[in-house]
Amino acid sequence: MKFTYEMITDVPMDRLWPYYADVKRWFAWENDLEDIDLDGDFITETTGRMTMTGQPPMPYELVEVGEGRSFTDKSTVPGVGDVYFAHELEERNGGTLIRHSVELVPVGGVDTPDAAKAAAGIFSDVPDSVFALIESVCE
Repeated sequence: MKFTYEMITDVPMDRLWPYYADVKRWFAWENDLEDIDLDGDFITETTGRMTMTGQPPMPYELVEVGEGRSFTDKSTVPGVGDVYFAHELEERNGGTLIRHSVELVPVGGVDTPDAAKAAAGIFSDVPDSVFALIESVCE
């Protein structure tokens, strides 16, 4: 199952991308991020660890990086499944479309009401993260 939030802004893609490509800048737009590191360059297959509020440190992997336009990271949540966080920038009508998505592939691969609730909970702060991203770039 997948949840997606989209918003168009007048902030150019090249001003937004650095807030994705430097994981230390994720603090500006991820309000529940306590700690993060990356074990190399911001490229596909690089791994790292992140700690979200109230959670133990969790490994993640950059499963796709489209330089200057998109990246997807994946974390495995024990007992829940694999969670993919997609972040996309697209030129749109003189502005930039920001698209953030959360996709949950539940343990066992079967969508259940509990899995849907878990995915919705994970997704719940995504619109706020998009607002915070735009505000951070405009400061």
